[in-house]
Amino acid sequence: MTSTIENHQLDSELTLPGSSQSPLTVRAVTLTLTKQDDTLIESRLTFQINPELYQLIDTEALFNLKPELRGTLSHGEFLSEPNIEITASLKPDLLPHLTPHLDDAPAYLKSLSQEHPDHPLLSTESWLALQVKQPREPVETGYRTFWDYLNPSAITTDSIDSEKNQRGHHQFFQRLG
Repeated sequence: MTSTIENHQLDSELTLPGSSQSPLTVRAVTLTLTKQDDTLIESRLTFQINPELYQLIDTEALFNLKPELRGTLSHGEFLSEPNIEITASLKPDLLPHLTPHLDDAPAYLKSLSQEHPDHPLLSTESWLALQVKQPREPVETGYRTFWDYLNPSAITTDSIDSEKNQRGHHQFFQRLG
């Protein structure tokens, strides 16, 4: 099996539904596509938000940022600046929505954001936050989530890879303890 990773620099705004109050506008930084034998197996989106928007995301547990799935915050609390960066993985069951557009996935996401904002690929519930961090001197602060230890591809509606699931649980709880 041959795996390839494609990193696409986005540097554009995406509008995502998901908030009970209004859509979220994020600064999309990168889109990373991982393929195995020409089949898309993971899509990661890294985006930046201001700390005020993070508070909304935190309060509403958007991007599946449920408190019980978060690791320990390292190096202090988030500050009022600079921006916070979130890396999230698209739920595996939604990868087929992106697969036909792999030749120009960044443009496709931008187009959806403008023309079809209710598309499942843009829903905050469709993404699993892996890492949340804020660059600071001398070190960044942030945390990893359970999903960063257990690749979401290990759990789909069709199957559960029990070995990967067990290993992910062990690593996550080991970091907490």
